[in-house]
Amino acid sequence: MIDHLKLCVLASMLQIYSRTPNPGPAFIEKYKAYLANFGYDPSKIKDTPQDCEVMSNSKLAAMMSMPGMQKALTNEFPDLELRSSVQFNPFTSVFDTLKKLLELYFK
Repeated sequence: MIDHLKLCVLASMLQIYSRTPNPGPAFIEKYKAYLANFGYDPSKIKDTPQDCEVMSNSKLAAMMSMPGMQKALTNEFPDLELRSSVQFNPFTSVFDTLKKLLELYFK
């Protein structure tokens, strides 16, 4: 099988992705060594587990049939029944925005 590599590099984080589920330690070590050619210290790259757990098709089907799942996957969200419009200001804190949303929702 051909290895596929995808790197996500942010200011303080580097991630190695594989299209092969559970590619194994040899895959990770191979690309840590490869990244050393670009100035990364392989000893500072920490391994983390995969985000997705393995589940059976029936369990996945049950999860996907939960109320609201199909709408969430197509970016359709339920009406929040707010009493007035909401204006989001990127220069306010998340706490202030949530507080304003709660005030609107419970008025």
